[in-house]
Amino acid sequence: MDYGTLGHALILGKGSEIAVGDFDDWRKNEAKSFREAARNSGLTPVLRETFDRAKEMSGEALEQIVAFGYGDAFRAADKEVSVLWKDDGYWMRSKLDAINRGGMVDIFDLKITARAAPSIIEKQIGAMNYDLQDAFYRHGVAAVMPEMVGRIRFTFFFIESSFPFSVVPVELPAEFQALGEMKFQRALRIWRRCIVADLWPGYVQEKFRPEPKPWDMQRESDAAG
Repeated sequence: MDYGTLGHALILGKGSEIAVGDFDDWRKNEAKSFREAARNSGLTPVLRETFDRAKEMSGEALEQIVAFGYGDAFRAADKEVSVLWKDDGYWMRSKLDAINRGGMVDIFDLKITARAAPSIIEKQIGAMNYDLQDAFYRHGVAAVMPEMVGRIRFTFFFIESSFPFSVVPVELPAEFQALGEMKFQRALRIWRRCIVADLWPGYVQEKFRPEPKPWDMQRESDAAG
């Protein structure tokens, strides 16, 4: 998480303040004290090796973002922008990594990940609710800039955390945008219902009885010989 935070800060040129520790790891008392003091001061502590790798990643990522044709829009974008609006009478808030307000509104979001292969990204979008994020951010921007409705683009930059720090730009197609909108409307209904009833249920209302999956049984059968 600290590496992702660091990567965001270096690529955006804005965000968390960093405290770089010249230690091999965090195990020694001096290193632990440094890390604790940094966090108590609101800083993100990182090891020198981690900082150097993240700096290399940020440079490579920015070069690739330019090569994909997003350079001018991304460089000119405002970074770390908070958006507050009301939806159906309820306050909403989002924090955009970057937004460029020109003839089109371009929203950019960084995803630093271990693997940025398109086949993996495709699976992550629904599982990690990135389609919901797309819908939520669009709603916020449309609410505060109604004149730009229909001219809002959202681009994810998936960036691999290790060399060669491959970047994959992703703009969700209409089908994923529609799915994200469905998720957002369902979340809004649940939120409204909880607010009105002042009831905030958890996952279950009674004890959960898990059942072994076929692969659990097969794995034990294989291990038993």
